[in-house]
Amino acid sequence: MDNSTKQIRIGAVISYVALAVNIAATLLYMPWMVSVIGKANYAMYTLAYSFVNIFVMDFGLSNSVSKFIAQYRAEGSVQKENEFMATVSKVYLILDAVMAAILLVLFFFIDVIYTGLTAEEIRTFRSLYLIVASYAVVSFPFMPLSGVMYAYEKVIETKLCEMFQKLFTIVLVIAALLYQADVKFVMLANVFSALIALAAKFYIVKRGTHIRLKLSLANLAMFREVAGFTVWIAVQILAQRCIFTLAPNILGIVATSGDIAVFSPANSIESYFVSLAMAINGFFIMRITKYIVSDEKEQLYQLLLKVGRFQVLLLGMVYVVFVCVGDTFMCAWMGVDFRISWPCAALIMLPDILIYSEQVADTAAVASNLVKYQALGNVIMAVVCVLLSFPLSSVFGAIGASAAIAVSYVVLFVYNNILYSRKVGLAMGRFLKECYGKLILPVLAAGAAGFFLCNKLILIEGWTGVIIKACVASAVYVLVMFSFLNRQEKEMIIGLLKRNR
Repeated sequence: MDNSTKQIRIGAVISYVALAVNIAATLLYMPWMVSVIGKANYAMYTLAYSFVNIFVMDFGLSNSVSKFIAQYRAEGSVQKENEFMATVSKVYLILDAVMAAILLVLFFFIDVIYTGLTAEEIRTFRSLYLIVASYAVVSFPFMPLSGVMYAYEKVIETKLCEMFQKLFTIVLVIAALLYQADVKFVMLANVFSALIALAAKFYIVKRGTHIRLKLSLANLAMFREVAGFTVWIAVQILAQRCIFTLAPNILGIVATSGDIAVFSPANSIESYFVSLAMAINGFFIMRITKYIVSDEKEQLYQLLLKVGRFQVLLLGMVYVVFVCVGDTFMCAWMGVDFRISWPCAALIMLPDILIYSEQVADTAAVASNLVKYQALGNVIMAVVCVLLSFPLSSVFGAIGASAAIAVSYVVLFVYNNILYSRKVGLAMGRFLKECYGKLILPVLAAGAAGFFLCNKLILIEGWTGVIIKACVASAVYVLVMFSFLNRQEKEMIIGLLKRNR
């Protein structure tokens, strides 16, 4: 096994461990944190992060760093590496100054923006805003560090830094909560651990790469080479941020702090759902690129179908189990005050099954240089989401915000299928029939049967009820779905079971 393969495999293991740690931490200490700092303070904690994150954007530059540094490394040009990083760093510093000015001005208009908050909530929010905004300004110029580390194939080091940050954050937050600390100390714990991880990355880049930052080497002509790619990535990032980052802010404007607090657990659950889907799809990038270059459309379609069916089966199972145990789980996890969070999560998770089962086609679109069209799709999605969010959130609160997100993702799904069919040349009508047409109805049937058993016949509450209902829902799903697998999928599962005896 070469070093690159080893780095990727170990890095993947660390990523899954970090994801497991994140999920465990969310399940275990989030309810405790809410009980210690209070529901209103937790809402302000969430709102401060989401509001500042609207403006912490590098316009796609970090996506370019890894690609171009790797390219210059392959060419053996240390000079180009340093010129590129000097150029990018100058741009980051300019953007950082602009961002700092915007955040400073907005600080004085917080009470005008968030008319739905009380005077006490505004005071708390101002304090938290200052902490997280200061961190954003300090850390922003160092955003390219991870891209440089990936270009130098330091996957293990990168993932270890990220996992350390998560673990250290948990330790510091727990320490703050044990001493019944104010919500500001909880925010400071997050910021301090992030700064330590940032310092570790900076040390690794300084000692383990050829990068020597000299701003005098900046070459704006070089930057034009990546500007075309970067601008469309920037449009995509900005549009995507209008979805989950703006949701708490729209709720703060037209609804209440209670709606913000209720939306946050749903948002966290959906992010883990997406992490699972993205982890699976990442293994096929090289094969997809090969098929695009050699114009092997049928092989690309077969890969899309194989991965798409697997994604629908896997994500469908997670979704069905969540829907079946959602109410019991949310009450056991966060308390009855957060009961409405589970239908919010169910709404925003549902279109993810459709979107992320087509990631092979999405990667193929990138490989076909269709980033501009993908950006347009994300802009349409963001516009639909914002237009729907204000009226729906004002009437239905967190449920309305979740419904707006779900509808906007369905719009993106329709747009993407047109793009993949007309521009990439994939037979998406055939895919809809062979993937969704053959699996969606069985998934719905398994979900309905599991929901009836778990919510009408099994009336056990608490964590015991969660475990029993999850097992029942999983068993029902497996029994129903196995009969709808094709021969190859059945043989693969049977082979894995025999191998593990």
